[in-house]
Amino acid sequence: MNKLADEKDVKAWLKGRTDLWIQPKVDGVAVTLVYDEGRLVQAISRGDGIQGQDWTPQARLIKAIPQQLPQPDSLILQGELYWRLTDHV
Repeated sequence: MNKLADEKDVKAWLKGRTDLWIQPKVDGVAVTLVYDEGRLVQAISRGDGIQGQDWTPQARLIKAIPQQLPQPDSLILQGELYWRLTDHV
């Protein structure tokens, strides 16, 4: 899709379309969380795609990252960390 110059161009592009899914853009940092028997054991940055940095001590300070899962599962979660600001659009 080419970039649109102004609101008029956006409205023209949207006219008649019913096949759109619009969601907010979230820009954060990729992280991998490793749980062993339900306990967070490692948080790793994406790094260079092969090797990341160990962010485990910092991840333990983030309330939104569970330190213990409700079930004793061993799993790896990949996602995006971002900071939500109340007045930010």
